[in-house]
Amino acid sequence: MNGDKKRGIAEHFVKFVEGRGFYIVLLLCVAVVGVAAWTLNISTRKTGQDLEAALENTLNDLPTITMPEQIPVTEPDLYVPEEPTIAAPIPAPAAATPAPTPQPVPEQSAEPEKKTSAIPASFIRPVNGSIERPHSVESLTYDRTMRDWRTHRGIDIAAPLGEKVRCVAAGVVESVIIEPLYGVSVTVLHDGGLRSVYRNLAEEPPVGDGQELALGDVVGAIGQTASAEIGDVTHLHFEMTLNNEQVNPADYLPQR
Repeated sequence: MNGDKKRGIAEHFVKFVEGRGFYIVLLLCVAVVGVAAWTLNISTRKTGQDLEAALENTLNDLPTITMPEQIPVTEPDLYVPEEPTIAAPIPAPAAATPAPTPQPVPEQSAEPEKKTSAIPASFIRPVNGSIERPHSVESLTYDRTMRDWRTHRGIDIAAPLGEKVRCVAAGVVESVIIEPLYGVSVTVLHDGGLRSVYRNLAEEPPVGDGQELALGDVVGAIGQTASAEIGDVTHLHFEMTLNNEQVNPADYLPQR
């Protein structure tokens, strides 16, 4: 009878555990965790108190350090150096006066100084004819070839084709050239920086560079080589310069 009663109690307990076993286990775990936390808290608090007591005892055991009294500072005596004695300056020796440098005496030239020669005293006309077009550099004259108004550096002296052209004064042939506008041209250099220029000459004039000419020597013949004045009557285009400046040839030539 007692044995059956014990088996019945055991079976009821097993059924109770099987139905609510999970919750029982969870409750037991919570209880275990709580007990462990309470134990740890008590242990930590005790350990902290023990550390504070040990630190306080250590500080009390440290020896007391007494600071020494303030040591007075004595300022050192300043050293003042004595002023040095300045010796009187020794006068510099007087500079010797240099001897004057002899100036070189210019050598006398063996050749006497050349004097500027004067322009020729007399002239002749290069050809005998009338002045068809005058010298004009300050005002304009009508050009029948170009059919416009322009300046004129020389004078145009009418003359038959082929007539001989003569040197107006003694001189030296400076150049014989062919110009694009004024054709065959001969330039003669005279004394005093005077030059005479003969243009519109026939081809192959009988003079050359460096040739000396006397008054009246032939320098060429009347031609038609000046393309800039081909529309005019046959003539000699004659110019003169003094020190490379244009001058009026009519001021030097004799009147007819």
